[in-house]
Amino acid sequence: MHPVEVVHLEHDGKVLLVNEHGEGPQQPIQGRQENSNQLRLPTQEEVTAMNIEWKHLRETRVVFGTMVYRILKGYPKIDWPKNWAWKDEMIADNAVHPVA
Repeated sequence: MHPVEVVHLEHDGKVLLVNEHGEGPQQPIQGRQENSNQLRLPTQEEVTAMNIEWKHLRETRVVFGTMVYRILKGYPKIDWPKNWAWKDEMIADNAVHPVA
């Protein structure tokens, strides 16, 4: 099940994605149709476990039917993360959760 609170970290077009076990960074695959291995935004605990410091910018609530998600938007205090996902590639992968 997708966490109800996640962190959206973006740095110059790159976004941190994790798999359903919170392991990251993960990469989307453009054109992927199946979604058995779902990718999502990390929780605060998962970001902390990766030793990533970040600045909280704002919060957003997203509602899908009866589910309400809280998204904490932040800026990571790291060098440019070349191994994170390009945000423009996330939309073309069905395995990326819509909250991302």
